[in-house]
Amino acid sequence: MIKNIIIIILILAFLGVIIFLDVPKVQSIFSLRDDIEQKKEEFDKEQEMLNRVNKLIELYDENKESIDRLEYILPVEKDIPNLIVQLEALAVESGLFLDSIDFFAQDKKARSRAERIRSGAEDNKVENYNTLNISLAAMGSYSALKFFMENVEKNIRIMDIQSINFSSASSGDSDVGLFNFEIKIETYYQ
Repeated sequence: MIKNIIIIILILAFLGVIIFLDVPKVQSIFSLRDDIEQKKEEFDKEQEMLNRVNKLIELYDENKESIDRLEYILPVEKDIPNLIVQLEALAVESGLFLDSIDFFAQDKKARSRAERIRSGAEDNKVENYNTLNISLAAMGSYSALKFFMENVEKNIRIMDIQSINFSSASSGDSDVGLFNFEIKIETYYQ
């Protein structure tokens, strides 16, 4: 019986020595478990963000056509070659003959605060676009001009007609009802 008690005491002493000598290792095991839990939480958060990004990509792909149309409405750059083609097509469709097209860029972002106040722009309104002024010289009838203005209004790219000046076209001996037009148009880009 004493032998059994001594064996049990020795076993307990041996276990006590092992536990006390390996306490740092046991503590490191517990800290590693905590680290693993933190990494799992971080992984879950990253996985959730990845799922959100994938949903946004799917939404973008579903609306790609609408987004492409927006790039036509308010292009990133001036896109003058495309603008020339559009204006020429609108003029030909309307029955106007274009003599010349001139472009003048105006940076609205660079306007001073005083200029914005004088023009009535709100102080808290941020203008995230630039304007491109276009001067057209054309010849045609009044109805052709009217049709041209309707086409500009319906065009996908935003254009505002600022002014129209016209004079009678001299065509020799006969009066054919043609006019020379000078049309000022303002369009926008990012």
